[in-house]
Amino acid sequence: MGALTHGRTTITAVGAALLLVASAATAEETVTLTWRPPAEGSTRTDTKHMEMKLNLVVRLNGQVVQDANMSMREDEETAVTVQAVTGDAASKVQVEYRRAEKVQAQDQVEERATSPTLGKTYVVERKGEELTVTAADGSAPPEEEQEVVAKDQRDLGKPDRFFRLLPKEPVTVGQVIAVSPEDAREVFPPDDMEVKRFQLKLAGVQEGVARFEVEMLAGGEPTEGMTMTFDLKGDFLVRVADGRPLSLTLAGPMEMKGLQEEEGTKVEFGGKGTMSVRFGASYE
Repeated sequence: MGALTHGRTTITAVGAALLLVASAATAEETVTLTWRPPAEGSTRTDTKHMEMKLNLVVRLNGQVVQDANMSMREDEETAVTVQAVTGDAASKVQVEYRRAEKVQAQDQVEERATSPTLGKTYVVERKGEELTVTAADGSAPPEEEQEVVAKDQRDLGKPDRFFRLLPKEPVTVGQVIAVSPEDAREVFPPDDMEVKRFQLKLAGVQEGVARFEVEMLAGGEPTEGMTMTFDLKGDFLVRVADGRPLSLTLAGPMEMKGLQEEEGTKVEFGGKGTMSVRFGASYE
């Protein structure tokens, strides 16, 4: 009888342990992401790498007149230090442009360009709807530089734009979140492109970091008679406790099509290739 009791006790203990493990797993399946404003004096360093490769074929009245391999690469790095916080977001920052380079190539010929902001530091402040950009010494930068900095800091005064894509209510591992094209376009704002579909799926949570699988379909008309489409997939990592984005990677095929006709002349454009984008952020 004693052995039987001992056996039942063992079975009961094992069952209880299994229930505890199951309960812990269930608790981890749902997470609520929280945004916390940055602290004054904190610095965020952002990096961006974009690479596009395309084989472009141009036909004139059905005859191939161009068959070229084209590529473009952009690399950027900025350090943003918070100088003032209003409400739930930074309202005044210092922005240092550490890297800003673009390389375009056709076959073996390369062209390099750098932003006029490279190596310079600016102070940007949000006052209501007004966004002011000054040089580090308080002087007014050239208009070209102001436009670049203002575009980069268009979200100053708001929570991070990547965080704004995420659900504010509890989300469960495996849950799919459809983001409206309008909201997604705030994150990917090229004037000639349109986000057609943007979807997030919570893949898991580990050590306080949520990982979302991302699917994005975008397209547009960069020039009249020309259309481009991108079908990208990747991962988005974000800290659960404060909503800070850590990285976003997207990659996939792209396609270009075009047709221009004028006075009996028919020009057709066709191209296929790949595109990859990687954003990263670190915090001090």
